[in-house]
Amino acid sequence: LARRRAEYDRAESWYTRAIIQGRQAGDWRSYALAFSGLGNLFLQKGNLPLARKANVRSLRAARRHRLDHVAAMAYQALFGVEVETGGERADEYADKALQAYGPSHPNVPRLAYDVAYQWAVQGRFSRALPVATALLPHFEPTSERVLVLGLVARAAGGTGERAAFGHAAEVLLDLTADPSTADTAAAGLLGLVHGATSLGEWEMAETALDRALQVAADRREGKLMMTAEALRDAIRLRRSTQDAPAPEAQEWHGLASDFVDALQAASLAGAAG
Repeated sequence: LARRRAEYDRAESWYTRAIIQGRQAGDWRSYALAFSGLGNLFLQKGNLPLARKANVRSLRAARRHRLDHVAAMAYQALFGVEVETGGERADEYADKALQAYGPSHPNVPRLAYDVAYQWAVQGRFSRALPVATALLPHFEPTSERVLVLGLVARAAGGTGERAAFGHAAEVLLDLTADPSTADTAAAGLLGLVHGATSLGEWEMAETALDRALQVAADRREGKLMMTAEALRDAIRLRRSTQDAPAPEAQEWHGLASDFVDALQAASLAGAAG
């Protein structure tokens, strides 16, 4: 609670107390979770070296005492640190997190989204698209579904999949007209802007960009507004030269396949239940 309230010193003291008491009592789950909490705290503060160190401590304790769920959380957190630092082990940690969770764990869809989103940011659209598509049944709440549809549109545009892009765009534009999606509308629409730009759909890109800017301005989401303005400049430059990026060459990836298999298995299990 203190961490979420940005009371960082108080949060750190409580986590430290939990670590000490967990070690003294042999409560290794609490001990490992306290280090995980410290890692999240340091990541929130922007101290990436300490975030990495705390999550490595959490991981070691979890593996030593066979706490698979806590180990998976640590791997997922280390994935986040690698992404923030531009490290080369992000996919490795994502793979280990997936294996530790197992395909039916409720945290897998969120992990899959984070991994696919990062691939899309890196321009690895053919990896991101099948995972993003497999995610759709797992995000029924409307506001979360907007984010996944934005990711599908971005990846489909990057791979030149016009049919998949068109379907995602149609549903996304419909959902973002609903005020209940305001918390995710700008981010989802920016995914659509990226996809439309990749396909040279300039009018759709600018229309979606205008809507994203309006929502972000209404909600005072400064970072999203800056991102949108930078995108506007890029669109104008590309449109003036009719320079749409070439679609990414198709590439199948083992980790993407593993995520798709896990998500599809979870969907089938949920339908059977």
